[in-house]
Amino acid sequence: MLIFLSIVLLLGLGAYIGYKRIKPMMGSKNLIKRDGAFWEDGELLYTCAPCADVFAAVNHADFSECRTEMRPSTDGKALIFSCSKDRWTAALQYYGLHNNEHKYEFQFLRWDTHNLGTSIYSMNILLTIVEKIFLSLDPDTEAEIHIVDTETETRFL
Repeated sequence: MLIFLSIVLLLGLGAYIGYKRIKPMMGSKNLIKRDGAFWEDGELLYTCAPCADVFAAVNHADFSECRTEMRPSTDGKALIFSCSKDRWTAALQYYGLHNNEHKYEFQFLRWDTHNLGTSIYSMNILLTIVEKIFLSLDPDTEAEIHIVDTETETRFL
């Protein structure tokens, strides 16, 4: 019985600490309440902002709050984001001009399901930062959410 109470106490303490950490982010709009499994969706972004401006703004952004490292892809048409401890990877891909607008796609490429409970906060913060960058460059940026074809791998512990 004592072990059960200890586990419940530790879980409650962990939830309280997580709540105290996340609450200020919600108030400062660094974290947006999102419905469902947003990490399984891709976001197509249509804007008048050219690739050089978007990538420059992303390069100057502060990602310390979501513990993310960023690097350009080998072809220079994408930015790859990696979370510390290799918990998830995301990409912002540039597709060129389509109907006189620049087309981009942001999506999470990979995530560790064992740490998803804590990773969704940093994933949400990253997505929020990217969305704010697009809106700061072009307030008329249009976004289209689509479900990404995700491959999963079954692991047992």
